[in-house]
Amino acid sequence: MRRSYLGIALGFLLFFWPFGSSQKTFHLSASSAVPAASATVKLGQDSNGNTTIDLRVYHLAYPTKLTPAYMAYVVWIQPNGRPAEELGQLRVNSHLTARFKAITPYSSFRLLVAAANNTQAIEPGPHIIFHGEVSR
Repeated sequence: MRRSYLGIALGFLLFFWPFGSSQKTFHLSASSAVPAASATVKLGQDSNGNTTIDLRVYHLAYPTKLTPAYMAYVVWIQPNGRPAEELGQLRVNSHLTARFKAITPYSSFRLLVAAANNTQAIEPGPHIIFHGEVSR
């Protein structure tokens, strides 16, 4: 009898769990400078109502291997009608993947990853590696 209740509970969980998720997944557009790379971002909501950002990048060359070479990748958000804001640096690991997490009060914005020689820039440069419009 106990096994049947466990089976019913497990079936219920597996059926409803994917539909109860409040995260949205977006695929970002890649620059021709990184043709093999891909990026996805998952947006969610934390307990304070802020937007959680979970950016994952695959097959991304080190910024020093680009032509021309750069020092770093920098993640930016640009809320609608506002200037871009730097979120931080995206660090590529030895498997040519990267993960970046952040929290923002904005629910709709443009997400950018730029190649940069200055990680303290006040705006994204012209070398945008990934971009996309996202909202939760």
